[in-house]
Amino acid sequence: SGINAEYGKSCASENHCVTNPAAVNCSHGCVIYNNQFRCECPDGYKLDETNFKCVDEDKCASNPMFCAGGTCISGQGKAICECGIGRGLDPDGIKCIDVDECKAGISQCSHTCVNVNAGHVCLCPAGMIIGNDHKTCEDENECLREPPPCSHNCVDLEGSFACICPETMELEHDNRTC
Repeated sequence: SGINAEYGKSCASENHCVTNPAAVNCSHGCVIYNNQFRCECPDGYKLDETNFKCVDEDKCASNPMFCAGGTCISGQGKAICECGIGRGLDPDGIKCIDVDECKAGISQCSHTCVNVNAGHVCLCPAGMIIGNDHKTCEDENECLREPPPCSHNCVDLEGSFACICPETMELEHDNRTC
C-alpha cells in the first residue's frame, strides 16, 4: 500500500499475476515489475517470442568462447563442456586446456612421465622397455636384440646384459667381442 500525495488517500498495488488473465499463460512463473506482470524463467532458460513460454537457452550458440577447444553440449537449461582425454577446463571454467598429468600425479608412469598436448608419455631408463600397459617399465632382454649385442654368449641382467666368451677366448675392450 502507498499514500497518494495528491489526494491523501491510500491505494494498493494490484497483483497483476493474479488479476490479469494473460498471466496464467506464463509457463514457469510470474513476477510484478513496474506494476505490470512479467513472465519469468529459471536459470538456463529464456522467454520465447510470445514472452510467455520458457525455452532452453542454447549457451553453446550464445557464447562461442565457452568450451573453446572442446565439445559443448547444451540442453535442459545448462551447458556441459567435454574436453576429451588429457584436457580439462581452465580455472574459469570457460575453455579446455591441456592437463599436465605428470605434475598432477595421475599419469601412473612407473619411471619418467613427459607431458604432451592432450596426454602424456611414459619413458623408461636404459635397459628397460615400456610394458603393454604403456605405464610400467619392464626389463628389456637385450640378448634378444637384432643384431645380437655379443659376438658369442649373452646373459640378460636387470636393466643390462653381459657378454661371455668361450673358455679359450677373452672379452675385448668393447665388452662385446670375444
